[in-house]
Amino acid sequence: MRSSQRLCASALTPSLVKGAFGALALGALLYVFSTCGFGQLVSTLTRTQVAAVFATTILAVIPTVNFSGLLVPVSSLTGQGRLIGLLGRCSSDG
Repeated sequence: MRSSQRLCASALTPSLVKGAFGALALGALLYVFSTCGFGQLVSTLTRTQVAAVFATTILAVIPTVNFSGLLVPVSSLTGQGRLIGLLGRCSSDG
């Protein structure tokens, strides 16, 4: 079986989520409330829905790109920027 076939097969078969369901539900609830709150905050500061969508996109993407190591390696960051970059890396390592 080729690796692409294996990838498609693993994507189509249901996999069980490992870990505590309560932690997953709490994390999902926290994510939903924080993203809705962020959207509400931005929409109160803008006049139109289009402006709110653009502002939310820009305000969410810029820190993500800056601290992900995409433009500048995390190892070369200093101070709080390095700390934020390392925390994001730890949470995504799985």
